[in-house]
Amino acid sequence: MSYRKENPATVKRRNARPDRKQKRQVQGNLYMKNNPEKAAAYYRKTIAKGGRGLYAQMIDEQRKPIVIELDNVALAGDFHVPFTSEPLMKELFKAADEHGTKDLIIGGDFWDCDNYSRFTHLTSTQCFTEEIEEVRKELKRLLAHFDRLYICRGNHEKRWIDLNAGKMGMR
Repeated sequence: MSYRKENPATVKRRNARPDRKQKRQVQGNLYMKNNPEKAAAYYRKTIAKGGRGLYAQMIDEQRKPIVIELDNVALAGDFHVPFTSEPLMKELFKAADEHGTKDLIIGGDFWDCDNYSRFTHLTSTQCFTEEIEEVRKELKRLLAHFDRLYICRGNHEKRWIDLNAGKMGMR
């Protein structure tokens, strides 16, 4: 969202694009018309799995919350290792010491994973190897201070998981 007035040429170009949703709907209708047996089988399979599309089910499954019952826990997120802010790390450790906190929940984006971004390709494979080492160092540092870490997957970790297709594990 912009607080400035948009360039009229940009608005015109955006409005000139064909409506993707309408285009996909037309393609789907054409497929159903040309392949009625396959379409019927797909819908039977979809209805058998809950009556909604497979993608919608996948989203619902990912939204199932985990329950962690802790009395005294630190919550932090968006470390974006190797771009971690050292002053913020010191504040985290200081607050944990003051309150006697021994558990840390990392609410996503612990890694930066810039190499796996579809939008930026600023780093090389060698740099990603260095990023792995930095992540390892930060994890050791956090585990030296906290007894337990709980790490939620953020969109940066998801891009790593999706795009490496299981070719590279994490130890």
